[in-house]
Formats: sequence, C-alpha cells, structure tokens
Amino acid sequence: MFPCLFVTKYLKTKIITGSSLFRFDGDFKADNIKTFIRQKSGIYLPRPGCVEEFDNLADKLMTLTDSGSKGKIIVEAETIKENLNEDKAKKAEIYIKIMHKVVSEGEKFIDKETERVTKLLDGKVSESKKKQLEQRINILKSFARQKSKDEL
Repeated sequence: MFPCLFVTKYLKTKIITGSSLFRFDGDFKADNIKTFIRQKSGIYLPRPGCVEEFDNLADKLMTLTDSGSKGKIIVEAETIKENLNEDKAKKAEIYIKIMHKVVSEGEKFIDKETERVTKLLDGKVSESKKKQLEQRINILKSFARQKSKDEL
C-alpha cells in the first residue's frame, strides 16, 4: 500500500502508511516536512550531500536505545563505506563520525553540532567551504527525529 499525504488549508499535515496515521507537529518548513515523510513513509527524499544508505542507517541509529545495537549500526556503516566511491566515502565518513558522537554524547550532540556549523556558515567562508558546511547540516538533519503523533 502506498502512503498518502494530506495537507489541510490550516497547514496541518498528516500521513497514512498502512493502518497508521501520523500527524506532523513540527515547524512547517520544507526540510522538516521531507524528514517527516521519509521517517514515516519510507519514501526517500534526498538532500544535497546525503547518501541514502547512510540516511537509513541514521534513522535506525536514532530509534535504538541500547549502545550495543547502536554499535552494530556503526560497524554496518563502516562496512558499507569500504565499497563506496571516493566522493560517497568522504560523506560516509561524516555520517560515521556523527554516529560515534551520538553514541558517546547522546542525541543532544545533533543540536549542538547543527548550531556550531550554522554559526560557521554565518561567518565569512569560501564558496567551497560553504557548500561543505551546508552538506554537513543536511547530513545532521538525517539524524534529527521529527515530532509526530500516532493517531490510530
């Protein structure tokens, strides 16, 4: 069954997947809606600089509670990285570093790192560095959990 997405005139967003109905309660911005759709429906909506396999691993990591299971996700990520081309391998390295930090420091690392990178972007940086920092923020967004309410 295909997921259905509804947006009402009052900007209330709901998604139906199978027999589940989820209501979006986040800030109504395109990136937040993309994350919500990806997490609740399984439809992949890529962001610049992101790698689908690692976005999926980031989702898995953020739903787990025990460090042993999280460690297995990191090992899986490192195994996948070995078979990637150079460009994707560089991006995979960022995912893996973030995964290690999430395991050691907790989910609060995502917010702290996003804030830090955003401040760097606000400063004077070259175009190539700006692109790298924007991609890093997109990767960090892959780890963010979108708030929703299960209505069924």
